[in-house]
Amino acid sequence: MPVTTLSYLINTFGLSQDQVSFLTSNPQFQIPIYNYISQNNSSQSIQISNEHIYLLMSEPDYAQFVTNHDNTGNHLILWWMDDIWLDNPQNFSLSPDDDYYKLTAAEKALTKFHLTAAFIIGHFNRPMANTVTIQKFGSNGLNDKSDAFRHAFFQAVNTVRVGADLTQQFSNAHETEVPSQLFKERSMDLYNNSVGIAFGQTQSYPASTPAMIANAIYIKVLNGDMLYLAPIWPPKFNTSGQLINPAGDPNFYGTNGTNNPVTATHGITASTVLIPTN
Repeated sequence: MPVTTLSYLINTFGLSQDQVSFLTSNPQFQIPIYNYISQNNSSQSIQISNEHIYLLMSEPDYAQFVTNHDNTGNHLILWWMDDIWLDNPQNFSLSPDDDYYKLTAAEKALTKFHLTAAFIIGHFNRPMANTVTIQKFGSNGLNDKSDAFRHAFFQAVNTVRVGADLTQQFSNAHETEVPSQLFKERSMDLYNNSVGIAFGQTQSYPASTPAMIANAIYIKVLNGDMLYLAPIWPPKFNTSGQLINPAGDPNFYGTNGTNNPVTATHGITASTVLIPTN
């Protein structure tokens, strides 16, 4: 690693000796930071880069996440600047549903300025929301009561970890590119998100454990405090394009089972309405 690269970072950041030692021992992290700062050394970019270095040093999961990006994406740029890599939901997603949805432009923009919050939401809370939903309902459904629970629980734990303001910003950003045929689903999600955020504001970290929050949100489902959609036309094809129900909705997961969120209908028809979860 050229000495000038680390010297530039030292002079730009005023790095501590611990930070210098870390970057010296892990030279693979130097070039992406250097490329990022050398293109824009504003105080905000420096602050974000310091946040990145702090997470690399203090959070093994984050360091592994960054290493995974470097192995599968463009290792010359920082992960939140790698739009091509971010466009693959298998790499990183902020959706509480599944790996079906890539980041919206608004989610990408937020991620670039709030990487700690994005990492907590996407790397920890999102998979946890899916796992807990399966524990409570046996499956991760779409537009049903399990979906209502998942959204509320996800936003509740997000609120506890990153605050209501950022949680609201990220949850709203996720809904910015919803196609018109899914507006009823958008209404359902926004409502259940609001229930989760409101509850999360009454809790604290780490005293309020995920299990405690999950039990409280589940009671809200039973009490009818959230909304789901019915009737839903079941899918004709699964997400792999295999025929599973000849009488089903051919566009449930996109035109003729193409797994395309832009054309997906998710079984929503003119007769589908919002219903309390009780």
